[in-house]
Amino acid sequence: MKATDRKLYCRVAYPYVDRPYSIGYSATISAPHMHAHALDILSKHLKPNSNILDVGAGSGFLTACFARFIQEKAKLENTEVTGKIIGIEHHPKLVEFAIGIFKWVFFFFFFNSIKNYYFLQKTLTQTIRNFSQMEKSKLF
Repeated sequence: MKATDRKLYCRVAYPYVDRPYSIGYSATISAPHMHAHALDILSKHLKPNSNILDVGAGSGFLTACFARFIQEKAKLENTEVTGKIIGIEHHPKLVEFAIGIFKWVFFFFFFNSIKNYYFLQKTLTQTIRNFSQMEKSKLF
Protein backbone atom coordinates (compact mmCIF):
# COMPACT_ATOMS: atom_id res chain seq x y z
CA MET A 1 0.00 0.00 0.00
CA LYS A 2 2.94 2.32 0.65
CA ALA A 3 3.93 2.02 -3.02
CA THR A 4 0.58 3.50 -4.09
CA ASP A 5 0.77 7.27 -3.63
CA ARG A 6 -2.55 8.39 -2.15
CA LYS A 7 -2.06 12.01 -3.22
CA LEU A 8 -2.72 10.98 -6.83
CA TYR A 9 -6.14 9.60 -5.90
CA CYS A 10 -7.44 12.50 -3.81
CA ARG A 11 -6.67 16.13 -4.43
CA VAL A 12 -6.43 17.55 -0.95
CA ALA A 13 -3.74 19.46 0.93
CA TYR A 14 -2.91 16.61 3.33
CA PRO A 15 -3.67 13.30 1.57
CA TYR A 16 -1.66 11.18 4.01
CA VAL A 17 -3.75 11.98 7.09
CA ASP A 18 -5.62 8.87 8.26
CA ARG A 19 -9.11 10.06 7.46
CA PRO A 20 -11.58 9.85 4.58
CA TYR A 21 -11.69 12.73 2.09
CA SER A 22 -14.20 13.87 -0.46
CA ILE A 23 -13.17 13.10 -4.02
CA GLY A 24 -16.16 14.94 -5.43
CA TYR A 25 -19.51 13.87 -6.80
CA SER A 26 -20.75 12.81 -3.34
CA ALA A 27 -17.99 10.19 -3.08
CA THR A 28 -15.12 9.76 -0.65
CA ILE A 29 -11.81 7.96 -0.54
CA SER A 30 -11.68 5.88 2.63
CA ALA A 31 -9.12 6.45 5.35
CA PRO A 32 -5.83 4.61 4.77
CA HIS A 33 -6.38 2.35 7.77
CA MET A 34 -9.58 1.04 6.14
CA HIS A 35 -7.74 0.18 2.92
CA ALA A 36 -4.99 -1.48 4.96
CA HIS A 37 -7.61 -3.45 6.90
CA ALA A 38 -9.24 -4.68 3.66
CA LEU A 39 -5.87 -5.75 2.23
CA ASP A 40 -4.92 -7.44 5.50
CA ILE A 41 -8.15 -9.44 5.67
CA LEU A 42 -7.90 -10.50 2.02
CA SER A 43 -4.12 -11.02 1.87
CA LYS A 44 -4.19 -14.78 2.45
CA HIS A 45 -6.83 -15.18 -0.28
CA LEU A 46 -5.22 -12.97 -2.95
CA LYS A 47 -3.12 -14.92 -5.43
CA PRO A 48 -1.48 -14.06 -8.77
CA ASN A 49 -4.42 -15.77 -10.51
CA SER A 50 -7.11 -13.97 -8.47
CA ASN A 51 -9.88 -12.07 -10.21
CA ILE A 52 -10.76 -9.04 -8.11
CA LEU A 53 -13.71 -6.70 -8.58
CA ASP A 54 -13.61 -3.41 -6.67
CA VAL A 55 -17.22 -2.19 -6.67
CA GLY A 56 -17.51 1.55 -6.11
CA ALA A 57 -13.85 2.07 -6.95
CA GLY A 58 -14.05 5.87 -6.81
CA SER A 59 -10.67 7.21 -7.85
CA GLY A 60 -9.20 3.69 -7.97
CA PHE A 61 -6.88 3.76 -4.95
CA LEU A 62 -7.85 0.36 -3.53
CA THR A 63 -7.97 -1.12 -7.03
CA ALA A 64 -4.37 0.03 -7.52
CA CYS A 65 -3.38 -1.40 -4.13
CA PHE A 66 -4.87 -4.77 -5.11
CA ALA A 67 -2.95 -4.72 -8.38
CA ARG A 68 0.35 -3.91 -6.67
CA PHE A 69 -0.27 -6.54 -4.00
CA ILE A 70 -0.92 -9.23 -6.61
CA GLN A 71 2.18 -8.17 -8.57
CA GLU A 72 4.37 -8.41 -5.47
CA LYS A 73 2.91 -11.80 -4.58
CA ALA A 74 3.66 -13.03 -8.09
CA LYS A 75 7.29 -11.89 -7.74
CA LEU A 76 7.62 -13.72 -4.42
CA GLU A 77 6.17 -16.88 -5.94
CA ASN A 78 8.29 -16.47 -9.09
CA THR A 79 5.21 -16.56 -11.32
CA GLU A 80 3.20 -14.22 -13.51
CA VAL A 81 -0.03 -12.40 -12.80
CA THR A 82 -2.81 -14.20 -14.63
CA GLY A 83 -5.78 -12.77 -12.73
CA LYS A 84 -7.65 -9.55 -13.39
CA ILE A 85 -8.19 -6.58 -11.11
CA ILE A 86 -11.16 -4.47 -12.18
CA GLY A 87 -12.62 -1.40 -10.50
CA ILE A 88 -16.13 -0.25 -11.33
CA GLU A 89 -17.61 3.15 -10.56
CA HIS A 90 -21.00 4.61 -11.49
CA HIS A 91 -20.11 8.30 -11.77
CA PRO A 92 -18.67 9.18 -15.22
CA LYS A 93 -16.40 11.96 -13.90
CA LEU A 94 -14.84 9.64 -11.33
CA VAL A 95 -14.44 7.05 -14.07
CA GLU A 96 -12.50 9.56 -16.17
CA PHE A 97 -10.40 10.56 -13.15
CA ALA A 98 -9.56 6.93 -12.28
CA ILE A 99 -8.72 6.01 -15.86
CA GLY A 100 -6.44 9.05 -16.13
CA ILE A 101 -4.54 7.98 -13.02
CA PHE A 102 -4.27 4.37 -14.17
CA LYS A 103 -2.98 5.35 -17.59
CA TRP A 104 -0.21 7.41 -16.07
CA VAL A 105 0.72 5.43 -12.95
CA PHE A 106 0.46 1.93 -14.31
CA PHE A 107 2.09 2.63 -17.64
CA PHE A 108 5.16 4.24 -16.14
CA PHE A 109 5.56 2.50 -12.81
CA PHE A 110 3.74 -0.79 -12.59
CA PHE A 111 3.52 -2.88 -15.72
CA ASN A 112 6.57 -4.22 -17.49
CA SER A 113 4.98 -4.47 -20.90
CA ILE A 114 2.65 -2.52 -23.15
CA LYS A 115 0.54 -5.66 -23.57
CA ASN A 116 -0.33 -5.82 -19.87
CA TYR A 117 -0.99 -2.10 -19.70
CA TYR A 118 -3.26 -2.21 -22.74
CA PHE A 119 -5.20 -5.14 -21.32
CA LEU A 120 -5.80 -3.41 -18.00
CA GLN A 121 -6.61 -0.08 -19.59
CA LYS A 122 -8.99 -1.63 -22.11
CA THR A 123 -10.68 -3.85 -19.52
CA LEU A 124 -10.96 -1.06 -16.98
CA THR A 125 -12.23 1.46 -19.50
CA GLN A 126 -14.82 -0.86 -21.03
CA THR A 127 -16.03 -2.26 -17.73
CA ILE A 128 -16.37 1.07 -15.99
CA ARG A 129 -17.91 2.87 -18.95
CA ASN A 130 -20.37 0.05 -19.61
CA PHE A 131 -21.38 -0.02 -15.96
CA SER A 132 -21.69 3.76 -15.69
CA GLN A 133 -23.92 3.91 -18.77
CA MET A 134 -26.34 1.22 -17.62
CA GLU A 135 -29.74 2.36 -16.50
CA LYS A 136 -30.23 2.00 -12.77
CA SER A 137 -33.41 0.02 -13.43
CA LYS A 138 -31.28 -2.66 -15.09
CA LEU A 139 -28.96 -2.91 -12.10
CA PHE A 140 -31.52 -3.74 -9.42
